[in-house]
Amino acid sequence: MRNFFFSIFSYFLLPLSMEATPLYHVFESTRIQGFGSAGAAFVEGEEAIFYNPARINHGSRMRQVNIISPQAGIGGVALEFMIDPNRYGKLTFTEEEIVKLIQTENLYISAQNHTGAVLDKSAFGVLTRSYMQMEFVGDLELFDTLKVDSTIYIYNGVYYGFSREVLKNFEVGVLLKVIQKSEIIFNEDMISLLETAIVDEDRNFLRKFHGNLGFGFGVDLGLNYTIPREEYEFSFALVGQNLGGQRFFGANPPPMDKTLINFGTSYKKKLLEAKQEIIAALDFKDLLSLYNKKFSKKIHFGLMWKYLEYASVSIGLNQGYPTAGVTLGYKIFEFEMAAYGTELGDKIGSKPSVRFSAMGRLGWIF
Repeated sequence: MRNFFFSIFSYFLLPLSMEATPLYHVFESTRIQGFGSAGAAFVEGEEAIFYNPARINHGSRMRQVNIISPQAGIGGVALEFMIDPNRYGKLTFTEEEIVKLIQTENLYISAQNHTGAVLDKSAFGVLTRSYMQMEFVGDLELFDTLKVDSTIYIYNGVYYGFSREVLKNFEVGVLLKVIQKSEIIFNEDMISLLETAIVDEDRNFLRKFHGNLGFGFGVDLGLNYTIPREEYEFSFALVGQNLGGQRFFGANPPPMDKTLINFGTSYKKKLLEAKQEIIAALDFKDLLSLYNKKFSKKIHFGLMWKYLEYASVSIGLNQGYPTAGVTLGYKIFEFEMAAYGTELGDKIGSKPSVRFSAMGRLGWIF
């Protein structure tokens, strides 16, 4: 019995990721993850491309070349297993334990990369991102009613963005995206899956995955207003991502990505001859409630200490869960780490997921 359930846990559950809500952004910065994901009103350069295109070149003529910036994320069971493998070694993998794992645990794995450049007030580049989502449908108290509904999402695309100051201290930015989106879908009864993988000893049950693929064109619009002062500055931002919905076309295209409207505000204060900064930011995401209905899941807050371009340390709250991050950079190298929590369920506290991400960047700012 132990081997029976251990096999299904190893061959099926571990390669997939349980994530109840879609990702907010096609590209995500590790630094912003550690900052509570509150980036709309303070990002610049590469991060602004995907969080608020109005700030692609906020207040300067930055030139930034990003050769490669791979990021990996891990969370839930995968992260816990790395930290304390003995915890799962003690399981007997009975039906009750499997159901309890489904109810209380989650598994998250993601990967992305971005290559691009910001030249004067324009930006262009290519990106890739993949993440996986799995849900169990049915009565979790009754094992034989469970149904596995899983989707793996893969994005590949190119973009061009630009920002302009149209009025004093008021900036507008546009991001144009051409995205190839792929969905790999698995929908199967749990009992049928067990019979295929264990009873029939057919480990090629992944052949039951089917998918769709399509190309789509999307537009993001960002607005930013800044109140500048000698020692500090306030900024207010409004961002619309996938305006009108990003639709995909092809023989069997995936569903469209919905419009996401975000509002953010930030406060920056310079310290010690402007070599250091204290930054606080607050974002309200998904104002149209197309992804999340609960107001508490829309709130993101961050607090950061930054020393020039060499280092930063941040803490924050992401949907009510604590976050922390650190970045270190020198010349053409930068390294970012973040630990953060997020909510996978319908309301705060129903299904938290603790995650860790790391990103390395090779590029220049000049």
